[in-house]
Amino acid sequence: MPSTHFLRHSLSKIKHFSNIAFLFTKSDLKTVVLPVTVFSAVSKINSATYSHRHMGISILWTWIHLLHFCISNQVSSIAEDAANKPWRPIPSGRIKPSQASIIQWFLGSFCVLISLYWNVSYASTVLLLATWIYNDRGLHNHWLGKNSLTSVGYVSFNLGAAMISNSQKSHDIALHTTKSFLMGLVVLTTAHAGDFADIVGDQRMKRQTLPLSYPNMARVSLAGGLTVWSIYGWYWYGRHSNLWLFFPLFGIILAWRFWAFRFPRDDQTSANMYQASKYDVAAGFHAALTYGLDVARCYAFASCLF
Repeated sequence: MPSTHFLRHSLSKIKHFSNIAFLFTKSDLKTVVLPVTVFSAVSKINSATYSHRHMGISILWTWIHLLHFCISNQVSSIAEDAANKPWRPIPSGRIKPSQASIIQWFLGSFCVLISLYWNVSYASTVLLLATWIYNDRGLHNHWLGKNSLTSVGYVSFNLGAAMISNSQKSHDIALHTTKSFLMGLVVLTTAHAGDFADIVGDQRMKRQTLPLSYPNMARVSLAGGLTVWSIYGWYWYGRHSNLWLFFPLFGIILAWRFWAFRFPRDDQTSANMYQASKYDVAAGFHAALTYGLDVARCYAFASCLF
């Protein structure tokens, strides 16, 4: 029947484009959506306004903005993706660069509209502007621009997602802004950890990342940043419990790994450890400052286990 054929064709198209959207964001789900969702979830603890609906919308808002960023980024790095990640939609031929660019601009408008509805247009505007500067103006090719804009991006992601999940309570704006900026400082001072895992690719693309421009300074600053944030996090909410000796020790061990183990496979392992742990400190700060030491300890214990 014609109606059955139309339905099957429509479902096939939906599946096809859903797969493309997933592949655009696949590499960044664990580094953006997961930590931002954790931040939003922690902000909901003991909240009288908690609802699964707002939490789901918060995750969707994060993912849509991430999709916009990823399309913009991958349109400008087709040659690199063809060599390193050929499964991505553009190098694999699933979508043309021109089509991706059109979708990117439509997504940008959609991001603004949904953000206006949920009263987080400020976070969306900053994200879209940072995306344009990062990708289209080429600041991702220099370590200062890359670290700074990555930090700005995470601050905006966290603030927007937290405010949506908390039903846009105006009295929470200052609180979530403080925690988001704290997490931004963590990223600003340690974001180049991921660059150690891609030195070869960055050399090929002639990027001026911190590990390539200042190898020793990059390792010293990273080791120092990881150590300082870990100890500060422990001092803030873990120093009254012997269990929390593990918290600064993990950060110090990771800092030592980056300094002592310098082969590419070692840097890859260290970078993976960094990605898995970088938000434990900041999300723990959020819980401690908002709900007290007991909640912070419970959250951080679960994070360490993960």
